[in-house]
Amino acid sequence: MDIANRFHTPVTHALERVDYLLISLGLAGYTLAKASEVNWVAFWLLFWVIDVVGTFPALVAYYRRHRARPERPTLLPRGYHVAYNTAHSLATGAVVCALLAALHGGPEMYMTAVPLHLALDRSIFGNAYKPFGVSFQPDSNARFRVFEEGFRREVAAPPAEERIDERVTR
Repeated sequence: MDIANRFHTPVTHALERVDYLLISLGLAGYTLAKASEVNWVAFWLLFWVIDVVGTFPALVAYYRRHRARPERPTLLPRGYHVAYNTAHSLATGAVVCALLAALHGGPEMYMTAVPLHLALDRSIFGNAYKPFGVSFQPDSNARFRVFEEGFRREVAAPPAEERIDERVTR
């Protein structure tokens, strides 16, 4: 994935998930190593507020709509995607933690809840930001399936000119 090709293949997506899993393990290990310094009530509140704001309202709306019309793709208004993306942003988390640190006289160990939550979402669930026009819950987009299949065929069998170029350069 790069600035011109904003999609993952199954392999690059898996590699990104492994990276975030390692970050999750590091953060969890660090937090547990400092367990006596963690305000666990604040940790769990900060950990779950991300989903209370960004995920749960959308899930309720999604399942209500999906139950009403299961035969059609279930798309939600953009506000749900904005709420999710805002709540699940490292930038938002950094601002929230900075404000909490300013109010409480410096950073606290419970603030590891924010990057830990985000890294777990990206590693365990494979979630990143929610684009507009795509189902809030994982549901393969028909146009993306067509693109992905075409891309997979192209990678499996490179165009004839590439095969010729390989012979010339040997």
